[in-house]
Amino acid sequence: MSLLDDGASWLAGQLVDHASHAIAYTQGAATISLRGTRDVQRVRVVQANGVQTIVRQVSFVVRSSDMTIAPQRGDQIAETVGGSVVRWELAPEPNGAVWQYESAGEEMMRLFVVEVA
Repeated sequence: MSLLDDGASWLAGQLVDHASHAIAYTQGAATISLRGTRDVQRVRVVQANGVQTIVRQVSFVVRSSDMTIAPQRGDQIAETVGGSVVRWELAPEPNGAVWQYESAGEEMMRLFVVEVA
């Protein structure tokens, strides 16, 4: 492992330790508990007719090693916000992916979601 890999791993650990909270990830009958950080970004999308729109993209960043289930479209994430449970469903981002590695060393994954309840 290189010095940069060590630094990326350390930074990923800091994100999980200091900026995340408990979430439940469900795929079918399987549910795992892990820590994630919800992120909201504005993304520019160019449609086939050339029209550009700005969309609000919500995702969760989680440690790759905590994901013991391969993410798939339709999987759900539940988080508790102010005493209420908010449910999110994995849905493709504009390029069609439901997840991507967030770091070059693949320590973190970004899971793209939409709110369902």
